[in-house]
Amino acid sequence: MPSEIKKMVEVIDDAITLVMELPDCTKESVEAAVNNVRYAEAIESHRIVEEQEKAKKQAEEERKKADKAKADADVISYLENLIEGMKNGDVRISGKGQHKGERYTAGTIKMWNNLLGILRRFMAKKKFTWKDIDQKLANRFVGMLEDEGYMAKTRNKYVGEFVALINRAGKEGKHDNTKATEYFNKPKVDESKKATEVYLTADELQGLFDLKLSGLQEKVRDIFLIGCYVCQRVSDYSRLKESNFTTTPRGTQIIELRQQKTGTLVKIPILNQNLVTLAEKYGYNLPSIPDQIINRYIKDICRMLADKMPTMKEEYTTLLTMKEKAKEERGETTYKRNNEGKPVKEKWEMITTHTARRTGITLMYLSDKFDTRQMLHVTGHKELKTFNDYIKLSGDDVADEMQKRKGDEDIF
Repeated sequence: MPSEIKKMVEVIDDAITLVMELPDCTKESVEAAVNNVRYAEAIESHRIVEEQEKAKKQAEEERKKADKAKADADVISYLENLIEGMKNGDVRISGKGQHKGERYTAGTIKMWNNLLGILRRFMAKKKFTWKDIDQKLANRFVGMLEDEGYMAKTRNKYVGEFVALINRAGKEGKHDNTKATEYFNKPKVDESKKATEVYLTADELQGLFDLKLSGLQEKVRDIFLIGCYVCQRVSDYSRLKESNFTTTPRGTQIIELRQQKTGTLVKIPILNQNLVTLAEKYGYNLPSIPDQIINRYIKDICRMLADKMPTMKEEYTTLLTMKEKAKEERGETTYKRNNEGKPVKEKWEMITTHTARRTGITLMYLSDKFDTRQMLHVTGHKELKTFNDYIKLSGDDVADEMQKRKGDEDIF
């Protein structure tokens, strides 16, 4: 008998002897003992394979865990995915508001895209993750906005957006930096650090309406006027169609639209008959003009108006935008300064697409015909403070308004 077989027989005999000494020995336990000896090599090989598979699976889980931690820490990727979800509808408005479950508006998505561009530039200078956000980083973020020429009001807006992003990521478990938002603050903006904002008077508005124009200039002027008459943002007044013109059950002619930025439904009565005239001029199918085109032409149009109305040449001390500063630095233009060295512009130079909304709101307020609730319903504002920011009154306006309210009666 070969020695290896003899050795196996001895091992099997020893195994059987051990099992038979057990009080609960059975035929099955004896067979198992024999098989453990007969297939010991195969069993050991199987055990090794199982351990290897287990180790491989554990390593894969660790890798996935590390990849997830890395992805969660990636601020840019998180914001990119958030924006993509907003665009395709996978990410919707949450919370308890009336718009819960609705898709994000194009205006909101644009806002997040702007922040994405800023964070990419910031990240190019120094990479960071959620856990790296501290006071020093917050200061650098604000400092970059200052260096890039953003005005105080705009800087505050982007700081607020960044804080909202940090909060959102924290709620979704992307980080546990609970103090991150405490490092940012939005200081009150000094009026002297804001660009001067103007509005068109009722006479200037009518003068603009009466101005003889043609072609694209005429269309731009008409759409801008409509923006004044409806008190809306350019994203809304530049896309009005026949379907927006309707009537109430009592027959009041109104414009009904859902604001693109906020999703708020507003119903606007006809505040100036020129609006009807313009709508009829185009058969209520108003031309849709991008805000970039309106901004490109509206200053030149208002400069033409200034030749007829001297008030459009009144000078205002203001601030230069980032683009204006860059143009001046490149020597492409030079802006007028006052004795203190501050930039000065004529009124026509300060007209933009947003001047339309500011004009409509200010003139609606000055009419003294509507209460606050009614005006907020037209503009779509939820907060009175935000609404009041649109009302731009000069010292003369305030004096005239006080005289109007006082009448002929002495106050004291």
